[in-house]
Amino acid sequence: LTGRLRLSPQWAIRAGVGIFSQPPEYTETAPGLGTPGLGVIHAVHTGLGVDFRVPEFHLVFQVDGFYKHIQDRVVAAQSGQSPRFVNEGLGRIYGLEVAARIEPGGPLPLFGFLSYTLMRSERQDHPGDEWRLFDFDQTHIFTLALVWEIGAGFELGATFRLVSGNPYTPVVGAVNDLSAGVYRPIYGSTNSARNPLFNRLDVRLQKRFDIGDVDLYLYV
Repeated sequence: LTGRLRLSPQWAIRAGVGIFSQPPEYTETAPGLGTPGLGVIHAVHTGLGVDFRVPEFHLVFQVDGFYKHIQDRVVAAQSGQSPRFVNEGLGRIYGLEVAARIEPGGPLPLFGFLSYTLMRSERQDHPGDEWRLFDFDQTHIFTLALVWEIGAGFELGATFRLVSGNPYTPVVGAVNDLSAGVYRPIYGSTNSARNPLFNRLDVRLQKRFDIGDVDLYLYV
């Protein structure tokens, strides 16, 4: 269920809530590999946002808060227990996004958007366990995309992304296994370290040709 309340030509409030479910993976329920009869996974998504529009410049500013609660996640049973998998896991993802958008048709030959998201995604595998990060948690997500309509059918666009590296479990030491002749790693807390920031820049130059009723695009 989603809704939008227009307070004035400039201001609007948006809200939404959704209830979702999905079945376990095949390998988690296959006989001999997993636990047949596992229940489905459930999630509730909620969001609340505010829009501010500047019509004369075709600008839109947005602030959104969101929260997602996951229950009945499929997790490995605790050591020594049977069955192999159980629906005991919980999850929570929450954060805030700030965005600005330039819509086509404004006084400048530009359109695109800028957004920044501050987010945290955590999981609890069994009742009483400590919460820890999901493997794909990304604290900071920054995106900038802009297109310049040069004229004469030419467009120049670019997209830049800067994202926090995914967490991982670090190796903090090792033990020499003399019987096997190898060193066994000693791991730190699960997902307590993080990979470096990921960044990516894409640039595109495009030319449009109008050939009768056909548009031909060439791009690099």
